[in-house]
Amino acid sequence: MNKILFSIVLFASLFSPIYASKNSDKEIISNVEKIYSVISQYWRENKVLNNKRPPQLIILNRGSKVFGGCIDRDNNDNYVVAGSEFCGATNTILLDKEQLRGFYEIYKAPGVLFLTAHEAAHAVQLGNSYSLKEPFHELQADCIASRLMTFFAPNMTENELKKFSKVAINSGSKIHGTGLDRTDAIKMGLGLIKGDCSPKELYKLISREEKD
Repeated sequence: MNKILFSIVLFASLFSPIYASKNSDKEIISNVEKIYSVISQYWRENKVLNNKRPPQLIILNRGSKVFGGCIDRDNNDNYVVAGSEFCGATNTILLDKEQLRGFYEIYKAPGVLFLTAHEAAHAVQLGNSYSLKEPFHELQADCIASRLMTFFAPNMTENELKKFSKVAINSGSKIHGTGLDRTDAIKMGLGLIKGDCSPKELYKLISREEKD
């Protein structure tokens, strides 16, 4: 009887929120490591980027303070983490652990990979001296991030690619572009729409004239 009770308690503990959180955190970290290794390889093999240092990546808790380097818009001496961001001044990808968990909860591993790749794409933009106005700066990052995803998972089926292309459909904003614009940029990165994420191609793809 005691053995049965112990088994029930053990089984229940495996599916407790604490256990699930620990497991999901491990998978999140594992996927961040995987996509970063792809980013590093891409960086070393790219003729424009390989003579520069690849970005460093740090995972932080929401509310953490980063002193120096990346000051906020009020010119304070510290930056409070309230979401994932790329700091161009120090070439650092700052990943918000809470945001990673949110992406994982909704999209599982592909969400974590895309969030990491999106911030890494800003490092690629900096390395290539791209300087686009919003929302094209963010849309290009979506496109580059999706291209990095194809390097990570080259055997995704067309259905999987189409499903993944909608990862940002509900994440539109003035800075990032509409959800449909982001989806189009992601589709270009995934190869579902012709193009290599260049500014000219993105302008043509997202232009209001093309859609009206």
